[in-house]
Amino acid sequence: MLVATTSTMLIVSGIAGKKLVENVVSDLYNLARKEAGFQLKKWKAANHTDTISKRIGQLRLVKTILQSEKEIDLTSFYYPSRIRMGDKRSIVHQLSDLNVDCSVVIEGTVGQGKSIFLRYLASVEFCTTRRIPVFVELRRYRAGQLLVDMALHELKSLGFEMTQDVFRFFAEQGRILLLLDAFDEVKEELRQDLIAEIEGLIRQHEALRVVITSRPQSGITNSPFLRGFQLCPLEDREYEQVIRRMAHSGETAETIISGIRKEAAQVAPLLTTPLMVALLVVRYKIDQSLPQNSAAFYESLFSLLLQRHDKTKGGYIRPRKSGVSDTILEEFFNALCFVTRKANETSFTRAKLNGFSREALRIVGQKGGMDKILSDIIEITCMLITDGDECRFIHKSVQEYHAALFIQEQPDEMAIAFYGAMESKWINWQQELSFLALIDSYRYLKHFQIRALQNVLDVGSGVLRDSITPDLISRVCGKDLLRFLDGSSTVQSLTIVLDRCFWPTSQRRNVTEYINEIFKVARVSLIGASFEKTTDGESITVDQLLKTDAHKEVVEAACSKYCQLLQKELREGEDYVAHVESTKTVFQF
Repeated sequence: MLVATTSTMLIVSGIAGKKLVENVVSDLYNLARKEAGFQLKKWKAANHTDTISKRIGQLRLVKTILQSEKEIDLTSFYYPSRIRMGDKRSIVHQLSDLNVDCSVVIEGTVGQGKSIFLRYLASVEFCTTRRIPVFVELRRYRAGQLLVDMALHELKSLGFEMTQDVFRFFAEQGRILLLLDAFDEVKEELRQDLIAEIEGLIRQHEALRVVITSRPQSGITNSPFLRGFQLCPLEDREYEQVIRRMAHSGETAETIISGIRKEAAQVAPLLTTPLMVALLVVRYKIDQSLPQNSAAFYESLFSLLLQRHDKTKGGYIRPRKSGVSDTILEEFFNALCFVTRKANETSFTRAKLNGFSREALRIVGQKGGMDKILSDIIEITCMLITDGDECRFIHKSVQEYHAALFIQEQPDEMAIAFYGAMESKWINWQQELSFLALIDSYRYLKHFQIRALQNVLDVGSGVLRDSITPDLISRVCGKDLLRFLDGSSTVQSLTIVLDRCFWPTSQRRNVTEYINEIFKVARVSLIGASFEKTTDGESITVDQLLKTDAHKEVVEAACSKYCQLLQKELREGEDYVAHVESTKTVFQF
């Protein structure tokens, strides 16, 4: 299947690609001739067809951790994404494989390849359905912008210049595929306006298809106009196939795989996303090391990338413009990551980057040399990449790890202030907190997690302070939709609800197994004769679920099991802190 799919994508280049573009342009022109034909005549020019063909192909060109110095075609490393569909993990080669006739949200956690998957869809859908793929990076969305204007800009860059009226005509005809990448990177205060505009477009143009990617808990899945799906983690030994795709050398790939097999218990369970595999491949190529926990995949990556050219060129040392040490460069980069995360910015103009950089220089106590330090980071490490006037991190998780590293390096007073602020701001710093649980365990537990767990639990009685009620769910989750496709996503949906209500447990074990046990104990099926489905036959709101008497036993059992899990985490956290503090006497002289 992979070979066939790759061949499908590659037809957008060369002679086949040009012929395809000619056919699509001719088809669109004939479709819109009466309404807007005069505006589209220039599309049919031979040189313009070449331009469109080339730019459609460029949708597949990306910079990645694997190759950050220049763009590469994603077909050279792409491993087909698996999507959760009911109780199955299904490979999705094109949009129709989702078996739904509506717009969708594809959710995935850090590093699952959401953007790569969306670009993959853009290429395939143009070939197979002849829809015009409009790929919009939502990290660029700013206050006062209209999504339609961003779409028109992207269409113009592809060679399909059109007005709003022409755009809406093609949307109504089902010839536009709107691909919106990284909704979670939209600033929180702008999300509701953007959701309203997306919903407005879907309502107005029934045949328009919108595909949105996002990390979980961004709020976009609350929309009743979108069907939600989840990207699946890599399972079993699928990581081996990903390594073979990414290594670009059979010998290197087999060496890495052999090393993992020797340390399978420590390393293999961590290789659940393409990003983790990519980080491992990069590290192994530089220093032949295998990371032992999720934070270790990022640990020393900055310094390794600073030196990778030197290590591969027989004693050659690349000259640095800044003249500062590796330590100062990394301290500056850590501070830069923190100040940009605090500003909730993942991409910015060069002018804004300069402003963030001046703040980072002040924090680390470095005077002058900002432009040269930035040049070293951009040109040598490639952790920051530039595209015209836009600057961004090579991957959001790199920014998040180094922001966490900055916090970990701070003295107690400053770190405690950060952890205190997380009581109300944790939802925007979840990934940093996950890293800090590994690299700053003592302070993370003492000043954040233990307190958060105590706030959730009534420690004396051993129960949750709040019951899971429709009011609580609405307050925490909004009108989030639970999806019941084939009756099998119930476990996952209930897990998500519980997690959102009673988070503070970034390091808690997966509760899915507990929820599965709950269904066995309660012996109540959430999809059964006693359950009255909504008019669409597939989904209900959270509060509808929890108001249904037939499911009271399940909800109560879920609360009980989840409470036991939180209590266990609280005890483990308190024991660890007590152990660390008991060793303080060692340092008394």
